[in-house]
Amino acid sequence: MEKRSCCSLKNSERIFRVAVIGAESTGKTTLCTQLARHYHTVWIPEFSRNYIGQLNRKYTYEDVEICTVEQIHQEKKMEPGASRILFSDTEQILALVWFRDVFNKEPEWLENYISERPFDLYLLTANDLAFQKDPLRENRERRDFFFDWYRKELDSRNLKYSLVKGTGNKRLQKAIHATENAFREYQRTT
Repeated sequence: MEKRSCCSLKNSERIFRVAVIGAESTGKTTLCTQLARHYHTVWIPEFSRNYIGQLNRKYTYEDVEICTVEQIHQEKKMEPGASRILFSDTEQILALVWFRDVFNKEPEWLENYISERPFDLYLLTANDLAFQKDPLRENRERRDFFFDWYRKELDSRNLKYSLVKGTGNKRLQKAIHATENAFREYQRTT
């Protein structure tokens, strides 16, 4: 694979952070894997997937907070190993929505964290992929509801995001195009 010249980073610059967010079963993990491979960098898996999957009970508010804190820890741990760009298979807006939807409350610190450390780009995955059932997915019938909620959160915070839709290589190419455009803009302003 050829390296993209648009995404060269000087040693003194910080890593460009991209979060892939969207409803369940919209290809977030696949997209992160493909993007990291394309850009010869690392990506951060969704911590909660393994954590919740290993519980022998229904998850609690405390479990979701553990997952949220550990996801932040993983971001900070992985960032030094990234090459120009770091991709994340979830982020704290998703956690905020999860807390509010399931528990109708969230940790006091979470809103401030989102405001203080936003990602440089959010790739919002459309609900145009077939739903793949698995034991951890709870919201097959509510994917449009969550898509709209994530979009509203991004809009209300005035965060830079791009809608990623389509299947296979078309979806990947849209994500690459959005990442490259945002990265070029980022370089012009820093």
